[in-house]
Amino acid sequence: MSIIRLSIRTDASKKNPTATQSRSLQERRTALLKCLRRFQQLQTTFMPGLRAYLDNVLPSLSPPTDPSSHFSPPHSTLNNNAHPEEQPLYLPSGLGREDRCHVCIQGLPGIEEQLREAHVMEGLQDLRTQLRMRSYMSVYKKSNIRSQGPYTRMRTLQQQVEQRVMRAATCYWQARAALLALRGPGDWEHTWRELQPQDVQCMNEREPTTSEVTEWLSWQSADDGHVSLLDDSATSVVVDGLEVGEGRRTLSWIWFSVGSTEATADLAGTLHQSLQVEWAKCRARALRWQEELLLLEEEMCRVLEFGRWHAVWCRNQVS
Repeated sequence: MSIIRLSIRTDASKKNPTATQSRSLQERRTALLKCLRRFQQLQTTFMPGLRAYLDNVLPSLSPPTDPSSHFSPPHSTLNNNAHPEEQPLYLPSGLGREDRCHVCIQGLPGIEEQLREAHVMEGLQDLRTQLRMRSYMSVYKKSNIRSQGPYTRMRTLQQQVEQRVMRAATCYWQARAALLALRGPGDWEHTWRELQPQDVQCMNEREPTTSEVTEWLSWQSADDGHVSLLDDSATSVVVDGLEVGEGRRTLSWIWFSVGSTEATADLAGTLHQSLQVEWAKCRARALRWQEELLLLEEEMCRVLEFGRWHAVWCRNQVS
């Protein structure tokens, strides 16, 4: 349901939709509203204390400023003035640890914890897939697209892929936040880290600049949310406001946590080949750094030796 809500919210943010798009959006909202009604009926069985909790605790709380937040306080009934994709879900992860014991039946938070763990792995896998698709389309556009018509169509496809990238990143962020609320801090955070805008990049993409990070954060409200990280300056990165070379480029942590299931499902072997290429590039950069270190040490030895020779020469000239 979270993916459906994100998809509807993304389509609803588009400006100047056509009549067909508006009708399709309304139909999807109606179907989602029916799902929410059925979901509420099931909640009365698995969360019998939710009604009392909502009536006694949450009326004193102020509403959140972000309507898309997963932890927004729910109301006792569906708000008819709000769209169904903005309606908060009443899940154990949105409650306190003590409140779950009174609201939920025994074992329900553990079930959601297992579900959220699967959502985290699925969201991260989908994010890697969409990033590879974005990288491939950018390279293909630079190599094959020349005229105005194909360029416009390719840009439209790139915008769609970019929206899927942001959607996958949002799914991962929401699932990880819910898992953190249910499980608490622990060693699992080293494997599934907090996703930052700088982490959403493919293996052959450069790190985004400050302006690109700002555009990434406001992708949902912009007409063109695509941030191309494969342009003419793809061999340079920005560190502390200074543009440096390829030797300082770092790989995002999302590519270090590829699971065995995802590797097995890669029948064409493209992911494995991409990781091999990136490993070879990283090894080449490390060897160049080692070579530069040896050259620097040799140059310093030559400088010291020249200084000694010049001191002897100066003494000979004086005598």
